[in-house]
Amino acid sequence: MRAYLVGSVSFAMCFVAPLMVACSGDSTIPDAGDDSGADASADVGSDVVIPANCDLSADITASPACIDDGIGVFVDATGGNDTGLGTKASPFKTIAHAIGAAGAKPRIYVCAGTYAEDISLTQSSTVSVYGGLVCGTWKYDGSLPNVGKSALALHVDGVTKPIVFSDLTFVAAAGANAGDSSIAALVNASTDVTLRRVKLRPAAGKDGKAGVTGSNWTSVAQTDSTIAGHNASGATGATDHACTLCVDSKNSTGGGGGTGQLTTGTSGNDGLPNLNGQSPNDGKGGVGGSCKAGDNGASAPNGTAAPGAAVVGKLTSAGWTPAPGSDGPNGGAGQGGGGGGGGASVTSPGGGAGGGCGGCGGAGGKGGGAGGASIGLAVIASKVTLNTCDIVTLAGGVGGAGSSGQDGQLGGYAGTASSPGCAGGVGGKGGSGGAGGGGSGGVSVGVLYTDQKPTVDTATTIMVPSAPATKGTGGAAGTNDGIDGVAQAILQASSS
Repeated sequence: MRAYLVGSVSFAMCFVAPLMVACSGDSTIPDAGDDSGADASADVGSDVVIPANCDLSADITASPACIDDGIGVFVDATGGNDTGLGTKASPFKTIAHAIGAAGAKPRIYVCAGTYAEDISLTQSSTVSVYGGLVCGTWKYDGSLPNVGKSALALHVDGVTKPIVFSDLTFVAAAGANAGDSSIAALVNASTDVTLRRVKLRPAAGKDGKAGVTGSNWTSVAQTDSTIAGHNASGATGATDHACTLCVDSKNSTGGGGGTGQLTTGTSGNDGLPNLNGQSPNDGKGGVGGSCKAGDNGASAPNGTAAPGAAVVGKLTSAGWTPAPGSDGPNGGAGQGGGGGGGGASVTSPGGGAGGGCGGCGGAGGKGGGAGGASIGLAVIASKVTLNTCDIVTLAGGVGGAGSSGQDGQLGGYAGTASSPGCAGGVGGKGGSGGAGGGGSGGVSVGVLYTDQKPTVDTATTIMVPSAPATKGTGGAAGTNDGIDGVAQAILQASSS
């Protein structure tokens, strides 16, 4: 199951297999020509002795004389020891140790085996790494060492001299957490990197984490003193009740009752916040004297659904950042009920009841996390050439679902009036939280790049899944879903 890239025209041969098909998906891929490009070893220091018949600008298969103690250090995962000399007869055990011990030598030679370690090269470690060698004899036979331990097996960052990776397999592990990506190789801000007869094998991306809605209020009875209106006392009307129940501190106030007097009574206070309800009397305090009750508070509007992911993510020097869904907003607090008017009496005036507090708004739904990526090679602002390479990616992670918002809280009941004082209004219901958006599906891409497109020769094959990872469903399904991922051989990514 392979995708062949011919000259500057894409020619795809797709062989169906379970869950996977290989297609090139890029119609402007240049032909890299021959694969005999030089590495940094073509510009070695004067203290490195080049053996006879060694052409450092040639492929290792064309110049075996370069496989020499004077040119490079040697690594054998089974028979080596990091306390050794790094020579053919006394190889090191790990590539990481060899990189640190190479000194002026421009090459590291790695024989067949499994190396449970990652390779990281920076400007201070500009060596080339060559595999394809038989342990002990150090003859070339094309056997590819397996290299990699974490979710990023090869990292090249800021290397300003030409380097080569030849005859190696880089195997990236799956991430540990939801939404983690797996990238076999990442090259950032580097001048000239060649991959020759290299296999890149990322793991599948992890599924995105589903959003989980929290709570913006504690459940209490509408008669509970923390939310119900205050009581009048004799001729004295109830005081305002400024509630503090809402976690987001967007609270309401039940209006205080009016004062009872001999011939008339004062009006009750309006409930807050003023939500400009459909009725002009929402939350209004009752008029005193005529014993008008306070009006019920208006219910708050529900929070709007947050958008799902509209892009799949971005590629920066820090790696691939997939796009999650957005969090929904909290609903608003309901309006407090209006306080009752004070009651008039020549013998025993009574205060008006306090209005109940408005209910708290529901917590907004949380956005779903994005699915992780499976990327063979990620390239940021670098010149990279692929010669006779083989890239196989696995599925991107499924986008995480956004959660629905929490329902709004019911408003509190009014307090008690002192006869002939007037009743207060019931607090309005809090608005429900807005739904969280769905996350994007993860990408599965053979070569993902920004800026300069890597040069890929016709002998390089790239195999990706036949279908992209699916989007996360939004908390308001069908309204704020995320977007599906991408399964493509070569893709230019956004860096912002």
